[in-house]
Amino acid sequence: MATIRKRTLPSGLVRWQVDFTDQAGKRRSKLFPRRKDADVYLVKVRSLVANHTYLADSESITVAEAAKSWLDHCEVRCKTGRRMERSTLRGYSDYVRLHIKDPEVGIGDKLIAQLTCRHVNEFRDRLLLNDRSEHLTRRAISVLKLILDHAIDNGQLFTNAAHGVRIIKSSRIDHKAPVPSKEAIRALIEAADEDFRPHLIVSALGGLRASELRGLRWQDVDFDKGFIHIRQRADAYNQMGEPKSRAGWRPRNTNSCPAKGSCFSTASACAAKAAKPFRMSVTPAASQTCVLTGTGIKPSDPGSAAPRLQDHSCR
Repeated sequence: MATIRKRTLPSGLVRWQVDFTDQAGKRRSKLFPRRKDADVYLVKVRSLVANHTYLADSESITVAEAAKSWLDHCEVRCKTGRRMERSTLRGYSDYVRLHIKDPEVGIGDKLIAQLTCRHVNEFRDRLLLNDRSEHLTRRAISVLKLILDHAIDNGQLFTNAAHGVRIIKSSRIDHKAPVPSKEAIRALIEAADEDFRPHLIVSALGGLRASELRGLRWQDVDFDKGFIHIRQRADAYNQMGEPKSRAGWRPRNTNSCPAKGSCFSTASACAAKAAKPFRMSVTPAASQTCVLTGTGIKPSDPGSAAPRLQDHSCR
């Protein structure tokens, strides 16, 4: 049962004290200078206790502490292979360090129990006012949502104040990235160096991601049917793994190309010439060799066992 009583402190100040019992049966109290404020809090706390969502400020953690707990969980997922890439973990850490915990615009010192939609909206506005782009602000709010969701899973929070927070677009027009014409692609391929030409052909005309291009092996190339099968990828840290999604596990038809000859024949010929020791041999050892990088990395190999594959090498 929740009650309000008038109390005179030893200093002589008069305060209004709200006494109540939370959902765990623990007695709680809070002081207010005005009876009106105590009445408002009493109505609020009764609703929270009835819905089993009351959380005392003294038992709450800060946003920075919740972010650390979430990053530790992401690191465990990364080490155990639970769909968490090292590059993704690094990006999450950067968003937390540079934006959420930023001393000027961040909210790292705010208790999650006191966090409201107003606080998140103000955080969003501070990001935009301090030269953060629209895309970066949207990503920072998304990371904050993930942090609070993790706190809810741990029983440290009951509602996510970041849900429903919107970043209004600066333009009503959806601008699309310009796509080069076939003539421009043909000119780019023909002007490229012989060693780099296979990268351009396969990435531009086969629609492969940079990581899929790095992980392409000779055994994934079907010479008879003219298909490239996407079965693995190499991340920025040279670790082999599955494609990023179910749709990423796919064959790509290589028989249509604006350059001279088919995409398959041109790219495979250039790649074979660039990687002479491997050629297009069908031996078991050579079949594990990456087509465009000349390395034979297996998923179980550590990243340091082979030369590092740089992002810009396959873009």
